[in-house]
Amino acid sequence: MPSWELSGTKWVSLPAALAAGDMIPAGGGAYALRIAPGGQPRPIPRIFSVDRSGILCFGETGCLKRRLGWFQAAAQGKPAVVQTEAAV
Repeated sequence: MPSWELSGTKWVSLPAALAAGDMIPAGGGAYALRIAPGGQPRPIPRIFSVDRSGILCFGETGCLKRRLGWFQAAAQGKPAVVQTEAAV
C-alpha cells in the first residue's frame, strides 16, 4: 500500500478550517480528507492491506468551501443541503 503522508502538507481540522472563514477559498480546489482523532491518523483497512495514513478520500470540486461543508455535515449526522450547480 502506498504511503499517502503528503510530505510537507499542513493538516488542519475540518471544523477549524470552515470556522476560519478565509482559510478555504470559495472557488474550486483539490482536497484530501483523513481520519485523525487528536492529530493521529487512524488506520483504515483496505482490500489488500491497511492504510496507516488515515486517508479517507481525495477529490476536486468547483466550490471547495461548499464540498467541505457537506463532509462536515455528514460527519455530524446532519443532512447536507445540496443544490445543483445550475441553482448556485
